[in-house]
Amino acid sequence: MSIGGGARSRTWLQMQADIFQAEVIQLDNEQGPALGAAMLAAAGCGWYPSLEVCAHQLIHQAAVYEPNQPHAEVYADLFHLYQRIYTQTKKRHPCRVKSVSFHLAERAA
Repeated sequence: MSIGGGARSRTWLQMQADIFQAEVIQLDNEQGPALGAAMLAAAGCGWYPSLEVCAHQLIHQAAVYEPNQPHAEVYADLFHLYQRIYTQTKKRHPCRVKSVSFHLAERAA
């Protein structure tokens, strides 16, 4: 599921599906945190017999984005290019090396 302002962009949602190689569901309301808080309050007050029933009543899909394999391959190639460029230029950016290296190491693990 995608929430927030970016969830209104079809292009961004398709990119997420392609990059993560997973189905991305667009909700009819992109205000996920506020809706979640309202659902917890409604279920907690007994307005619904369970949180699951509340979710079925209040959460509705607007669209589903499926991964596009050719696009995913392009994004994977671009990521590998980024990794090579980063490796070759990281000494030029010493203040960022520590944080970015940590994230790349996590991804490789």
